[in-house]
Amino acid sequence: MEELKPTSDSLPPAEDRLEAPREQRTLTFDDAPKNKVRCIMKKLSGDITWDDLQFVDQLGSDGSRVELWNRIEEDALDGLTSGAVVCAATAEHSPYRHALCLATRKYFSEEWNPRGGVEQTLIDLLAQIFVKWQMYLKAEVKWSALGDKYAWSDWPEPKPEPHMPPRLDYAEAARQAAQMADRSHRQFMRTLRALRDLRRYAANITINNEGPLSVGGNQQVNIADSARDGVR
Repeated sequence: MEELKPTSDSLPPAEDRLEAPREQRTLTFDDAPKNKVRCIMKKLSGDITWDDLQFVDQLGSDGSRVELWNRIEEDALDGLTSGAVVCAATAEHSPYRHALCLATRKYFSEEWNPRGGVEQTLIDLLAQIFVKWQMYLKAEVKWSALGDKYAWSDWPEPKPEPHMPPRLDYAEAARQAAQMADRSHRQFMRTLRALRDLRRYAANITINNEGPLSVGGNQQVNIADSARDGVR
């Protein structure tokens, strides 16, 4: 018995085929670009590439590329303002470290009360370094404890499998973690001094009225007024 094939007259319109049940769904060559544009428009902003933007610009509807780019900009600004983007760089695979970074950022921001984007960026950097610093301190303690365990026993340290690349032993891993923790501490202090110096030298003092000026609790007498009043 000859198999019956659907003709173009029996197919539903192109815009209705994607809404039909899967067993009734039939895509043509012209539907593929439109379907890809829909998939790109539904992507997360962080997953969109320049090739996606170019594809939407060429085959999407009027204004699709502008709409997509505006959404990327808004998501980037929201992520930077909330700290999500900043903390994702340090704690991408650990929900706890991500929350710790956000809490540290909030704690430092409440103390320093940043007055602009530069100060907020330095505070964000402090939060990132703090989380990294704690991570390396924890690694140092962990590897040191494991190294002591095998150093005072007859059991040899476990060796990697033959197909695995060479790895550090526990003592070397603890030493490297200590070096990274010290480096993170120096980065933290350097960033903190930069924030302090920015506050110290960025302050502007404007004196609008002539006369006595009190600085630090001590009264400074205007010399011109004193001479005019006959004070020697």
